[in-house]
Amino acid sequence: MAEKRKTHVRLALLGGALAMAAVLILSGALVLAAAWVPIRVPHTSMPASTPRPAGTLPAKPEATATGEDHLAIRESPVVAAEVMGPGRFEYEDQLGSEVRARMQDLRDRSAARSLARTNAALAPFGYRLESQFDPERNGTFYDVYHEGKDKPLLAGLASIWPVSVNASSTEFVLVAEDVPGAQPPYVLVRNGQVEAWDPEPGGLLPPAYVGDALARITTTGFPTITYQVELGDQAVQNSTAVVYTGTAVAVGAYMPLRSFTTWDGHWALEVDDHLIIDGQDIGQALRYDAAFGFTRIGEQPFYFFERDGQVRISYGDQVLPNAYETVFHNQCCEASIHNVAAGPDAVWFHALREGTWYFVEASLDE
Repeated sequence: MAEKRKTHVRLALLGGALAMAAVLILSGALVLAAAWVPIRVPHTSMPASTPRPAGTLPAKPEATATGEDHLAIRESPVVAAEVMGPGRFEYEDQLGSEVRARMQDLRDRSAARSLARTNAALAPFGYRLESQFDPERNGTFYDVYHEGKDKPLLAGLASIWPVSVNASSTEFVLVAEDVPGAQPPYVLVRNGQVEAWDPEPGGLLPPAYVGDALARITTTGFPTITYQVELGDQAVQNSTAVVYTGTAVAVGAYMPLRSFTTWDGHWALEVDDHLIIDGQDIGQALRYDAAFGFTRIGEQPFYFFERDGQVRISYGDQVLPNAYETVFHNQCCEASIHNVAAGPDAVWFHALREGTWYFVEASLDE
């Protein structure tokens, strides 16, 4: 049974990866056969124990703007919804040269700042990352160096997940994907060691520190997936405590576990259109129809929520005035090229309002 499940997961992940590769290779003039349809799949959840209050718990709609970070929202109209929408190659042509250039600038700036942030976190441990663009493969690859060594500890890594450092600043974990065909395909770097990392049990969500406890996502079953958030017990070696569990359904290549974020002793897990923060499903708590797109801009939490037919933005302790009928998100395969994207200080996305699709950038003022 376990091997059968692994086969299903591998096929789902491989299917998504191959479809995404096709998107990057094929001509932008290709028309997708189907219009975009949001995926809604069954989800149930329950805390394994009474959750502690989240320090960033979501703002209420009547909250007013506070805090030092000011988030600027810039909207650019793209095309009438009756003509087309995101998730199609033709939509790229509708964006126009200025918007496409801005999107590339956001990607480049976010990549550079993410690398700088990672190196700042790794520096006290004597590690650093260096990146280089390979024109033959048309991609950026990463080398991991350890102080005192001329040659890289790891070379030519295809992608890097965010580094996580424990509260005591004595340990870190960094997960990376090697180039296709390399063995092992995924590696986990700790302070003083490198080991293979198996992405299947956690649905491609790497471990991260919550305080001094190492948090992991584990899953069983397929296509109905039971998932758990486990925290390591620092006092007892190889001991973990389950702090949350739930179920969700995988549909084809679509995997329901979307992101796992930790910060300042808190954690946030996004599953489909559910957002669980420190063991509390905030959609259920605040009667949202959906909550998604969690990230942190600067030092503040950012996410979207849907209620009464409108999608709004929560940032820090405020709800921004911008409202949309739809924000394109959580799509797999070729349609994922227009999903919500984020960097350390910006989120960009495609949203529908009053019959028009907009490209929207939410970023910190510089």
